[in-house]
Amino acid sequence: MTIENLDQVTAELRNHIIALIQSHDLTKDREARRVASAIEDAFRRLHVRMEEVIPQALLLEYYRGMESAQFNLSGDQVRFIAENGRITERFKTQIHLNAVSEVVNDTMSDLLAAYRTAEANALSTIERTLSSVKAELTTGTVTGATRNQVRQRVSDAFLKEGMTAFITKDGKKLPLDFYAATVTATKSRQASVNGHISRYSEEGTDLVEIVGNNPTCETCARYQGMVFSLSGKTPGYPKYPVDLLPLHPHCQCGLLPVPIQYMSSNEIKTMQDRNSEFAPADDRRSNYEKARYEALMVEKRQENAEKKMYARMQALLGADAPKDLGAFRRMKRANTLNYQELYSNYLSATHSVS
Repeated sequence: MTIENLDQVTAELRNHIIALIQSHDLTKDREARRVASAIEDAFRRLHVRMEEVIPQALLLEYYRGMESAQFNLSGDQVRFIAENGRITERFKTQIHLNAVSEVVNDTMSDLLAAYRTAEANALSTIERTLSSVKAELTTGTVTGATRNQVRQRVSDAFLKEGMTAFITKDGKKLPLDFYAATVTATKSRQASVNGHISRYSEEGTDLVEIVGNNPTCETCARYQGMVFSLSGKTPGYPKYPVDLLPLHPHCQCGLLPVPIQYMSSNEIKTMQDRNSEFAPADDRRSNYEKARYEALMVEKRQENAEKKMYARMQALLGADAPKDLGAFRRMKRANTLNYQELYSNYLSATHSVS
């Protein structure tokens, strides 16, 4: 397991739970308890793997940030990470370890809370669905339900609700794989930015400029081109706010050093004028930039929807699902006969006891 494939590992956990549900007779209390115990054990094992991998991965992101910052400063490819993947000892100081520890602690706290929430939701969803089915059988609302129908109903309920890791203020239920990937991507970026800041400060560079992608979102567009003082001691420039970047989940903005000692008076004035125009409430993008960004978001939403559907197909169809996400996307977008047959099988597999 690596930090990059955490969402894949989470999908494997979901598929494992579906396999447990499908392979046990959940109408029997003893079998249901075995499934619950196996789910708890699977989450425990994943917690251990996370604690082994994620802190080291974030530490490496921090030092990669330092390497990138050094290159930005001098063009030198200084190695802070040895070829064996370990931190070069002379750079492994307590100052740097402390700088990354807060990000690590926040990340592990967020992730462990999300996995505990998902585990509780998985168990409660299964228990609640079984109780509902049993009650319907007892009252005659549903008659003649087979073991496979009960399994399918529990599987459907689990796939819809059982991997919820976080509920937003507006009531959106975020699945575990999405939430975990968002947390790790955002915290990895934060570790990298902190590495940049540490190296710039060590080298005596105080002014930094926020840079990012184009097209970009409204929030990032406001800050791009802004120049901050890391120490707050350079007159005429605001102090860089602690943990300003990333500005939002999946933010790709970064920091470049500003070589003010080599800049002309006109260049400095242009930079200061840009700073003075900063308006947090304004969207600085042109209509063309807004349209490009919205088109990008439409594509991202389509990709996320396809990823979610593929994960459900994997869980329900197993080996009959396409071998990877790329193959699924190609056949879906071309609407091939194979995809139509696959989708029909998928709909049949999601049919619940009515």
